[in-house]
Amino acid sequence: MAELYVIGELVGATGFSSKNLCCRYSIVYGEGWDLHSGEATGQTQTDYAQNEMTIWSHPLDLQFSLSTILGWPKISVQVFKIDSYGNYDLEGYGHIQIPQSTGTFNMKCVTWKPIGSSKEEYAQKFLGVTPRLANDSIISNGDDRRFLRTQTSGIVYLKLGIITREMDKYGIVTEEQPED
Repeated sequence: MAELYVIGELVGATGFSSKNLCCRYSIVYGEGWDLHSGEATGQTQTDYAQNEMTIWSHPLDLQFSLSTILGWPKISVQVFKIDSYGNYDLEGYGHIQIPQSTGTFNMKCVTWKPIGSSKEEYAQKFLGVTPRLANDSIISNGDDRRFLRTQTSGIVYLKLGIITREMDKYGIVTEEQPED
């Protein structure tokens, strides 16, 4: 079988309304894919940033085998701020497709969050209750997301190294990319 290796990190984030952030992530992939090593879900530590950039430096190390290119993996992220009471408040959702070419990639994942009804907006303003998605699968599925009202919230930075093995034996052509 063809193989895909992803080695990198969730570097950090900028542009969010809070500086004390953590990130939950999940790797979403199709039926023709098997994750042989690495964690499909995880969470970074919380960084109480002193400057513009929140730093996580959270490692990613994934090994897939694949029988089809359909369902190429995506990284789905949920960014949360930690309030003074230890509660997790949503700051943004986002997803980014893992590159299909070999090489090293510095990537930006622009995040968004739902805009609620007038009642939910008042609850957010006065009670700090942020509207959330009822189903997390909407994060990486653009077809369902198009019906939501959203606003941009910030950017998550990733650095990924992509290595492929035996793709050509299965008719899959990838191009090597120069380093960023």
